[in-house]
Amino acid sequence: MCTRSFLVHFFILDGKKVMYNIISQKITEKFLRLGIIKNDDYEMYKYGFELILSLVFTIFVILLLSLLTKNFFDTILFLIGFFVVRIICGGYHAKHHYSCFITSISMYIVFLLLLSLINQCSYLNLILTSMSIISIIFILAFAPVEHPHNPMT
Repeated sequence: MCTRSFLVHFFILDGKKVMYNIISQKITEKFLRLGIIKNDDYEMYKYGFELILSLVFTIFVILLLSLLTKNFFDTILFLIGFFVVRIICGGYHAKHHYSCFITSISMYIVFLLLLSLINQCSYLNLILTSMSIISIIFILAFAPVEHPHNPMT
């Protein structure tokens, strides 16, 4: 099965349903049957499980790519930095799981490209360090960022 076909089947099923939705629905129904959750909390738990599945799948694909590109240690540092910045600063939230997945994978690919450039150009390290300092200043000045899909509470 090619990658595109796998992604289409994972995200889109029956035209509307996504795999995250189906799996989270089954988990939530099981929790409901076992009396772990109340009927009133069904939608909240189902959505929470969708978010967890989406995050786990994205991290799995990124780690798989890191093994294929032999950048596992650098990827762990990328993921730690990425999640720390996202938790502290907020930021962009996609409307759909597949948009979030594509955006996250694209950011990781840009990271890999920058990493290969750093290894090739010694002066690029100075430029990236300068950009990092400027970024930290912006984060301290403007974070957190509120987004309509993730309002601050």
